[in-house]
Amino acid sequence: MKTQKLTPEYYEQYANFVISSKDGNFFISDRYRQLLTSFLKNAEEQYFIALDSEDKLIGVLPSYLIHGDKGKILNSLPFFGSHGGVVYNKNYPLALQALLKAYQDCALKNKCLSHMLITAPTDENNSTYQKVLQTTFLEDRITQVTYLNCKSKNISSEILGRCHQKTRNMIRKGLKNNFKITDQLDENTFNFLIKTHQENIKKLNGIYKPESFFKLIPQIFEKHKDYNIFTAWDGDTPIAGLLLFYFKDTIEYFTPVIVDEYRNSQALSALIFQAMIQGIQNGFTKWNWGGTWKTQHGVYNFKKRWGAIDESYNYHITVIDNKILNWSQQSLTDQFPFAYSVPFDQLSDISTR
Repeated sequence: MKTQKLTPEYYEQYANFVISSKDGNFFISDRYRQLLTSFLKNAEEQYFIALDSEDKLIGVLPSYLIHGDKGKILNSLPFFGSHGGVVYNKNYPLALQALLKAYQDCALKNKCLSHMLITAPTDENNSTYQKVLQTTFLEDRITQVTYLNCKSKNISSEILGRCHQKTRNMIRKGLKNNFKITDQLDENTFNFLIKTHQENIKKLNGIYKPESFFKLIPQIFEKHKDYNIFTAWDGDTPIAGLLLFYFKDTIEYFTPVIVDEYRNSQALSALIFQAMIQGIQNGFTKWNWGGTWKTQHGVYNFKKRWGAIDESYNYHITVIDNKILNWSQQSLTDQFPFAYSVPFDQLSDISTR
């Protein structure tokens, strides 16, 4: 067995390995690799693979080396909590530690200030990560998943039956308004999603996904097969939208948007409901709502009331150079946009957070 960086001659084998692996997920997929590599301008792709004696791929670990003016960090993976970590053939248990060592060596060779690895909810190698990566800070997170397995032919009734009464009422209110719901993928649909996403996040004082990120999607992914955008219309006016990605058996709830004056109309609830129905009809069995902060009680309850269950995962953060803990939060954000350096509550100067 040997480990090395992923090179073009292994791209096809990499893509097939992730798809065929039980633990393979959207964020480790080859097309998501293409998306991040095209979008992250200050990052260098560092995907590690393990190969057996016959040059067959038996394990992968995706990561990016993030370059700042004052130093570097390594992430598996950057960009809004994208899951990274090791996916490997369980018949080759040594592949796990070999890939983690390659990742650790990369961070040390490049004199990184820190490195961070986000596990997937299905990853059961937490203790090995802690031991090999010498984790400094371990953060427990949750994602929420609704399982879509339907046993009856009446999909609508089964989805409603799994939802909390409040959510059922929201769905019915949205449907009663008779908004037109489409899944067309044209420039106007994308532009509405981008503009409304930015407006929604700005009101929350959050960091929104840039236009350049969304513009890459149709260049890399196959429409309707790999992704879709559902849009709710009031006449000829778009009022709500939802970007979804599809990978294996899972639908990734990626970017929901709603025009402010239509929030109480429950157009987004009706739209989610229709997207779930279509997903079940197309054979998908999981709806991944994505990570939720434990302090986001409103967001957490919204997802939970769709029949979502909690699944845990971890952030493994290793500080290599303690001077990074003396930086300000703003400095870290400016140096390493869309990446994770260290927990802000561990910075030495509270006034700079």
